[in-house]
Amino acid sequence: MNLVVIPFHDWKKCEEEGFRTRDAHLMQEFAKHATIDKLLIINRPLSWAEMILKRRPRYPRRGKLLYHHKNSYLCQVDTKTYTLDI
Repeated sequence: MNLVVIPFHDWKKCEEEGFRTRDAHLMQEFAKHATIDKLLIINRPLSWAEMILKRRPRYPRRGKLLYHHKNSYLCQVDTKTYTLDI
């Protein structure tokens, strides 16, 4: 089964502050579950001001960038976990 998650706290924030929120725990547990083949996490969009002032990256720091087109980034952050940043 493939699963799409739209969390309140995106993956980049979890990387930065630690996986301490409820949605972060759910994303981690879904990734561990045997019936889940792939997990796609759709991160919330960032404004240019937020990226500059808070020094947030456009896509997750850890992981492999698989696809980039204009302002869309698809990264693989774990064996079954992918993030989409728009």
